[in-house]
Amino acid sequence: SGNVSMRMIPVTVNVPEPTTIGLVGLGLAGFVFARRRRKLNA
Repeated sequence: SGNVSMRMIPVTVNVPEPTTIGLVGLGLAGFVFARRRRKLNA
């Protein structure tokens, strides 16, 4: 039989931490809320 060589290639996917996702979500929500509030006052 022939030589069979298997090489492990580490596959890493950048998954942001839940805290990071939460902070980004809060920032976006605040931004949308501020814009909506500014439109109502104008």
